[in-house]
Amino acid sequence: MSINPDDNALIEKYLLGQLSDAEIEDFNSRVNCDREFARKFRLIKTFPEMMSEAGRIEMDRKLNEAVEQVLARKASHKTIKKWLLGISAVVIALGIILIIIFPVLNQSGKAPKEEEISVKTSQEKVIAPKVAAVKKDIPAPVPQPVTQVVKEVQSSASPVPTLKITGAVFPSGGAICSRKETIDFKWTQKCDTFTRLCIYSETNGKLMLWRGVTPGLQEYKIPGDYLLPGKFYWYVRSKEDKHSFTVVE
Repeated sequence: MSINPDDNALIEKYLLGQLSDAEIEDFNSRVNCDREFARKFRLIKTFPEMMSEAGRIEMDRKLNEAVEQVLARKASHKTIKKWLLGISAVVIALGIILIIIFPVLNQSGKAPKEEEISVKTSQEKVIAPKVAAVKKDIPAPVPQPVTQVVKEVQSSASPVPTLKITGAVFPSGGAICSRKETIDFKWTQKCDTFTRLCIYSETNGKLMLWRGVTPGLQEYKIPGDYLLPGKFYWYVRSKEDKHSFTVVE
């Protein structure tokens, strides 16, 4: 296969999303008509390390930005859930306080009216002290301290869910990963040179993620919802060492 620097630069711009709509249309037409160009395109897409050093750095940066955006969205959703749970706990506490205190206030408001009615007749003057005596023997309900009620409500509220970094820990063939978890890729470094971590879709063979691996790096994490549900495989350095896994909702 002949190496044309202009073709390599064009393919690199396409993979980095730097072509206009008209240029993309011309590029796709050439891929469909030029078998040699299409072969070169598939090869560079499968092995991005064939790109220029600037192209590899730019692709690595774009992939890292995409992962950071997904993690930021998950963090904002987590903060909103915490606020909602806190507000719910306060509302429940206030409701319990009103239920406990309202009967006491209602009884204290009726007491003066009974005394005013009892002094209107001589008969009621005799009955009133008896009623008062009976009432003195019955202890009034003691309202529960507000701070204690709030603590009880907060302790009974369900804990705020946290993102568990469990997911699938690799390598392990045939693993099933949830989109609600973080997928943790782990491997044993077999060389001390720059290599790559690649994730492909088993359905259409599309490259889903490419990550440059520097010497000493043996782990990489991505959020589960970075990938759509389906079957995938991944490998480090050599496609012969690929591992399959499935992503579910």
